[in-house]
Amino acid sequence: MNIEILPNELFFKLFEYLHIADQFQAFYNLNSRFNQLLSRHLKTHNHLNLFSVSKKNFDVICRNYLPQFLDRSISIHLFDNAQQISQFLSYGYHFHQFIFLRFLSLNYVESASSLQLVIDELQHLNSLTHLLIKQCDIEDVLINNGRIFDQIWTLSTLTYFVFERKKYLWNPFFISPKRISTSIKYVYLDGFSYNSDELHRLLEHTINLESLSIEIEHNYDYQLISSPILSLKKLKLSVQYSSHITHHLLHYTPNLTHLTIKLFYVILDGYQWEKLITTYLSNLKVFHFKMEYVRRCNNTTIEPIDELIDSFRSPFWLVEHQWFIQCHIHRSHKRLLAHLCTLPYHFNEFKMNSTLQFRTTCPADEVRWSYDNVKQLTYQGSNCSSIRFPNVENLIVVFPIDTYFKLNLPNLYRLTSMTVKSIETVHDERQFENLLRHTINLRSLTIKESSFSYEVLYRLANSSIRQLDLRGVRYFNEEQCKKLASSILGTQCERLSISVCTRTDIPLLVNQMRKLQMLNVHCKDDDWNQKIYESNPIDTFVRFLKEQLPTTCAIQRCTGEKTISVQLLIDV
Repeated sequence: MNIEILPNELFFKLFEYLHIADQFQAFYNLNSRFNQLLSRHLKTHNHLNLFSVSKKNFDVICRNYLPQFLDRSISIHLFDNAQQISQFLSYGYHFHQFIFLRFLSLNYVESASSLQLVIDELQHLNSLTHLLIKQCDIEDVLINNGRIFDQIWTLSTLTYFVFERKKYLWNPFFISPKRISTSIKYVYLDGFSYNSDELHRLLEHTINLESLSIEIEHNYDYQLISSPILSLKKLKLSVQYSSHITHHLLHYTPNLTHLTIKLFYVILDGYQWEKLITTYLSNLKVFHFKMEYVRRCNNTTIEPIDELIDSFRSPFWLVEHQWFIQCHIHRSHKRLLAHLCTLPYHFNEFKMNSTLQFRTTCPADEVRWSYDNVKQLTYQGSNCSSIRFPNVENLIVVFPIDTYFKLNLPNLYRLTSMTVKSIETVHDERQFENLLRHTINLRSLTIKESSFSYEVLYRLANSSIRQLDLRGVRYFNEEQCKKLASSILGTQCERLSISVCTRTDIPLLVNQMRKLQMLNVHCKDDDWNQKIYESNPIDTFVRFLKEQLPTTCAIQRCTGEKTISVQLLIDV
């Protein structure tokens, strides 16, 4: 059939179902008609999500289409791990030119200078209502000086602010803004720790705050809040070690209607929660909690857990509010670990293993076993056929897979990212290949802590995978790199993380993997040393790559990692 005879209206309908990257990949430059159709479609849509857009198509969009949006109300999503922000600026664009920009999302920001440039320009926008900075990986010094948050708090129309850092073992304390915002109503902060002084400054300087999500570290010098926070309606809170902070903060939020709270290394029993809610939170309608209980003991008795669960069986819980709880119990020789949570399970992560036991106050099985909200699941076996995880998007699975796996995960069509571990035997390999056949929408595959035949990778035929992380599969030599590059996974791969034996393997991968956009590589013969580099900042390894790779490659050494890696941005 000749697609040329199809009406324009059919293509416009098709474009609505395709990501902009797929639109350009399939139709751009086929002929002048399709270029005009793409242009007309973009003119009627105000949402530019540039995730997975290749450098080549990003250039086309910047040159030919972005000028049409300068005087329109739009939303823009940029992804800096593909260096889109710097490319955007290199074309002479400035964010203040998009005078009606309402929604800006910056994802995987790794350049502090690029982020600061963007924040500086946002001061000139009078329509911006939403600012999202996600998976940010920049130096703590830029966070700790507080400048960017002072600038954000001066944006007069901003109502919705998200700042999400990549999490490390130690997260920096958030430095609250010194400026006062009357417009910001929603604040979500992740990857930071809060002490009480900064928390109170945030509350005092965001005077119309309605929704807040934060994480609080224990603070021995907890500063008391002096007056109620009347504007706050929704609170998502994570607290470590201290029940005192939880009690005090909730005393001063009388208008809360929604409360979601995680408590680590501290437990409030049902009687304590009942008193707190009836005394201070009379407007509370929606309540979700998850609490971690740890007890060291010389036997495996769970009597303390049963007593704790019984405290949630009063009429307040079971009759008045119908708030049921469930307990997930892990027992070992000298340790009892339990997680108490409200039902239905509200949180997006869960860890499943074969030793897990359940206790509940819920009489309805369908609620008890439904974990629809779980998007990220770690699966290490199971002993329960009833529990269901129907909406998992990110899966970590340890092999071998047991017989309950298919029952616990009845469908895998939502799965977009998977990490597999401990593939060691031929039986594991077969299970792995069979699992891949059922993950029809999987885009990212990571293999860790495994030792299996490379041939398994070469014969995988999952057509949706675009991102591979193979750093957990030993070093690839020249022959293995060639086979990977010519395999189905290799020919469709856009982002690859891998360990190779020699530096000459890197140009081989770049030149033979035609769809590759980003390569993160650890090379065995890379002799780079941090101390030597500080005294003699000449990176001979990077210099070699710049001499061997095309000029379209942007090469840099990643910082903040113990292993050495080089990133390459491939123009495709």
